[in-house]
Amino acid sequence: MCLVLFDDRLNTNGLLDVRVFDATGYSSSIKLGASLTAGVFDKYLAGAEETVQFSYLLGDGGNNFSLDVDNTVAADGDFALEIVGGAEDDRVNLSGLAVKDSTSVNGDEGVNTVEINTTTGATADDFGNYATGNAVDFSAEDTAFAGFENVDRLVIAGDNDTRQNIVTGNMTAIDGKKVVIATDLASDLAGNPIAGTGVDTDIVRARIDTELTVSGKNQTLGSGNNNNDQFVGVVDVINTRPVPTQNNLEVLLDNTARLDGELAVEAFNVSIEGAGTSAVRELDLTSGGRRSSENLVQSAALAGVGKVDLDGTQNLDLHIASMASGASVVDGSDLGGDLELAINGGLLTGATDVLTGTAAETDTLAVYGGGAQATVTAFETIQLGLAANNQFNGAVTGFSGEFNAAAVSGVEQYNVAALSGAAELINLSGSEVVNVAANNANQNLTLIAADRANGNEITVNFAGDYSSDLSVQDYRTVTLDLAADTNYVFNLDLNTVDGTNAGTTYARTLEIVGGGVDANGDVTTTLNIGDLDTALSTVDLSGFEGNLLNAQWDGTTGTNGTVVANEYNFSFNVGGNGTSSEFISSFDFNADASEAGIVWQIDNFQVFGQGGVDLTNQSIIDLRDLGVDSAADIVVQDANDFFTALNGAAQQDYFDQGYTAADFAAGDTVVTSSEGLDFTILLNGVTSTDLVNENFAGIA
Repeated sequence: MCLVLFDDRLNTNGLLDVRVFDATGYSSSIKLGASLTAGVFDKYLAGAEETVQFSYLLGDGGNNFSLDVDNTVAADGDFALEIVGGAEDDRVNLSGLAVKDSTSVNGDEGVNTVEINTTTGATADDFGNYATGNAVDFSAEDTAFAGFENVDRLVIAGDNDTRQNIVTGNMTAIDGKKVVIATDLASDLAGNPIAGTGVDTDIVRARIDTELTVSGKNQTLGSGNNNNDQFVGVVDVINTRPVPTQNNLEVLLDNTARLDGELAVEAFNVSIEGAGTSAVRELDLTSGGRRSSENLVQSAALAGVGKVDLDGTQNLDLHIASMASGASVVDGSDLGGDLELAINGGLLTGATDVLTGTAAETDTLAVYGGGAQATVTAFETIQLGLAANNQFNGAVTGFSGEFNAAAVSGVEQYNVAALSGAAELINLSGSEVVNVAANNANQNLTLIAADRANGNEITVNFAGDYSSDLSVQDYRTVTLDLAADTNYVFNLDLNTVDGTNAGTTYARTLEIVGGGVDANGDVTTTLNIGDLDTALSTVDLSGFEGNLLNAQWDGTTGTNGTVVANEYNFSFNVGGNGTSSEFISSFDFNADASEAGIVWQIDNFQVFGQGGVDLTNQSIIDLRDLGVDSAADIVVQDANDFFTALNGAAQQDYFDQGYTAADFAAGDTVVTSSEGLDFTILLNGVTSTDLVNENFAGIA
């Protein structure tokens, strides 16, 4: 019985070892399945003294003919096969047939399709895979068609890794028409499909005006398969032949999933092999499909190609590893879906390299490798580096060096996904958001605005651990948004390094936000930030759910500064001793401690009237937002006296926060509430009897 397969063809177990099928002049459509097996030898070839002609002559009503030919038969010197179509559109599906030098196909009239699943015009193994060296069983001459005429569409199918040489395979009848790569999943030795793995196809010496389609059709046929993801291996377009009026190659990614499946191409390459040449200067890539299906090209090495034009209706993820020397242009303005473009930073050397996103609102440009500069428009996100498990090559591919944003417009955020060394983003706009993934040490990050303006502001969001140096230059307001469950230790440098403003700091406000608490209300984030620039007039921790450790001014001269504390543990060193600090440091506590045992610690607090401290350089505690406007609202006492007077349960509250009895030493001062609030202010190096009202805002 001959079964109908999923694409309306018959399988090949219909006619068995029939030498002549003649439907010439038959006016109705024909579906035919046939096979020529080793039985042909005894039946027709055993006593042959000259070529035995096998003929399949199709009718005029449109035909779908499937034929499987045993390679030992096809390779026999006495065997010859002709397949001739009729007046309407015909489809000929050839399986097996690694040896084709005894086979001629003539589609005759109509628009005709030939499907093959073995190598043509190149060396091959027994199964029809492209082979070299000791693996070769058939020569390029063996695998070339004896005749190939009136064919409008060549389909490459099956699970072999094949090479299709249009010239040496005698398939130039397809010039200027269509080649479709519609391969299956790769198979193991037992013939079982390997999930997520495609097979490779080389298209050699096609003419540039031949349209190329990469289709998932054969992977979405059959019951339950209509929304499958589709996987194609490496597609290599090699030594493409020219035509006088065209330098662009048209390629369609044809995702055939019904709803939201993905078509993934392991690599799409334009290559030059041996002494050959390629006529391709532009690649027109169409992202096709329907509904919510998406297309992915994991890598593209495009020798000789200077421009890539993108269009189509579906979302596209595209990785370009290499292009021609000179200007690199990628234009996604005609693409109807979203675009995620990953590109080797070595291709981007100046403003003549032009990358354009789509009209959608979620386009991403990911740059990896060395430094980069380009004209970039219509990408909402620019990403530096590819993190682990990315959709392109799966491995970490970091960025290092300089990214020059002088010709970037329309970007809404930068994502620092993976660094392979120190990186600088220069000529950034006056309002930026930079998201930094967790990274390792020695991956210092520098962020520099294009120029100084009072409205310049930047937010740096950290997704996890960061232990390198962070330099932010020429922004007035700097916001650091920290992740939960992380202990941060890094240095923040706000000083401008180069240019006419070198050696000065433009920042005036530093905001720390983010962090997090667990189900018990305990903080899970700490920030050990070290030195803070004395040009800052405000350091605001009010939006930060976390502990601040070891913060201090980086010098003794600067502008008057206000530190707005949060409700968690806090440690800040004014940076001077006695009269060495020449500016006022105010500490604004606008929320009570989150629980008993929380300590707000200030070292080298400068007491008015002591050691030359006056109204120009005193330290100030501001508790007015907590309702403290009178000396009667607070209790000032020696730190040791305070702690030793506590009962065991109260001392345990401090132990739970990581403090010990030694932290409350005699000669230091503790300020607490007389109104039942939970805060504890610890002033190291300050004698309690020296504190005066001038050190408290709002207390006369």
